[in-house]
Amino acid sequence: MVKFPSSISNGKMNRRRSSENENPFLLPHLPDELILLQILLRLPVRSLLRFKTVCKSWLSRISEPQFAKSHFDLAASPTHRIFLNDAPGFKIESFDTDSSLHDDSAVVNLKFPLAPPCPRMLLWANTRLMVMGSCRGFVFLANYKGDIVVWNPSTGERRRIPDSFNMGLEFLYGIGYDKIGDDYLLIYIESNDLVVAEYMPEIKIFSLKYNSHVLCGMNDEYVDLGSDFRPGLFLNDSLHWLVKSRVRNVRVVLAFDLVEGSLLEIPMSLHDLAVELGDDNKEYHLRVMGGCLCLCHSRVGMAEIWMMMEYKVESSWTKIVLSDYDFPCNSFFPIWFTKCGDIFGSNEVGRLLKLNDKGNLLEHRALWKGKGERSYRLLYTHMYTESLLSLPEIVSGHYPPEYYPPFSGFEEIDAHEQQPADLDQGGEDDQQPGDLDQGSEDDQQASEDDQQPT
Repeated sequence: MVKFPSSISNGKMNRRRSSENENPFLLPHLPDELILLQILLRLPVRSLLRFKTVCKSWLSRISEPQFAKSHFDLAASPTHRIFLNDAPGFKIESFDTDSSLHDDSAVVNLKFPLAPPCPRMLLWANTRLMVMGSCRGFVFLANYKGDIVVWNPSTGERRRIPDSFNMGLEFLYGIGYDKIGDDYLLIYIESNDLVVAEYMPEIKIFSLKYNSHVLCGMNDEYVDLGSDFRPGLFLNDSLHWLVKSRVRNVRVVLAFDLVEGSLLEIPMSLHDLAVELGDDNKEYHLRVMGGCLCLCHSRVGMAEIWMMMEYKVESSWTKIVLSDYDFPCNSFFPIWFTKCGDIFGSNEVGRLLKLNDKGNLLEHRALWKGKGERSYRLLYTHMYTESLLSLPEIVSGHYPPEYYPPFSGFEEIDAHEQQPADLDQGGEDDQQPGDLDQGSEDDQQASEDDQQPT
């Protein structure tokens, strides 16, 4: 065997290393910790909740608030779930809209995080829970007694809202995120159905960060369209509702900007859309689909979706028509666009449906099952996005803080004193892998030491 002198072999090796360093297309060596972090940031929420039990370092990393924020912001394909209500018991379930409709593992059991009514009260429709909105993984809920809670179904974290922030004549409500103050706000807008001249309706704004709320007067121009239209939809820093203008007697999309503190209407005076919204015989529902505001109308054999392709740009309203359904059902109510572009929805006879963009049926599943099987119904067709986010810690002071811009379009009336909140961080570490049933409050107070992985 021929042996090269060490100077020659070292020279070759040095030249090779030099060429590698000079090659701009070669990636540098990345630390294992950084690679692991980038992988974890792209995993689904339910997988991360299971991986918290792998080791202490993973538990610490996944539990960090900054990790939760980065995960929510970087999620390439977040999981979107729709609520189903289990009628015989006072609890709800959710379904992954991107899964097959026949995949039973896509259904997650969720216990309502407030006390249920007694069994005989379940016979009354008004004892049902109310989903009042969702934002960034948090759901705004109320029960039959008026108890209010903000809840993350994925982690189990929940916070009860003080009784002083009670419901009165409100006809619009919702939850949104103030990115300037890193705060979650609950919005109530009162109705003056009696049209009392001396009475000025109010907007109530509750800050979860300051645990206090402010009342603001507003003009009395809008009319409630019914309970199905009351939960607000959060998009582009604003909450949105479909209401009727009392003055013009037409339906409009009302938006409350949480950053600017302003109430405004979304422009939609294009001739075709304006004419259709002026027809009281055509019922429209407001949705957020594909990251856009949508107005959806269904009738026998046809569904229409008016989609605002560019936010607040009136000329971007585009009409999508689905017709000639190839299934034995009369109507289709669009709810959501799946990740692969299919249209998830329901109909009037109790089925979940998936259609392609041409209106062809891909899947269907009965919501109400046969005798002896579990029964479901859609719960206000409200959805939430899975997240690891936590609610902000309560700070001293009053809302709104000094940095918040002045409210425009209405007058500030009063600011209430802080009251202690019912905080509950339970559920995040108490959940078993693959099971998001929240359990009782006592179960959720299990000590952290018992949950530490080995």
